Amino acid sequence: MNAGAYGSQISDVLFDVTYIDENLEIKTITNKECKFGYRESIFAHNPSYIILGARFILEKGNLEEIEKKINKNRLLVIFW
Repeated sequence: MNAGAYGSQISDVLFDVTYIDENLEIKTITNKECKFGYRESIFAHNPSYIILGARFILEKGNLEEIEKKINKNRLLVIFW
């Protein structure tokens, strides 16, 4: 699934996924090959696929900005 919240989603930061297919073959596919959509990916339609791992591309952020976002999101959860 292409889970998301607070304006971003898995497909925004995923590089690739390694999984076992129905033939017990280990495969690695790119973000694009996952065919992400709204709450959607190839894994949603292939229940025999077992995800073994994933690699993400992350960016270093400003600590103060990150803390502000965390605190803002905490307040949204409390009042939601």
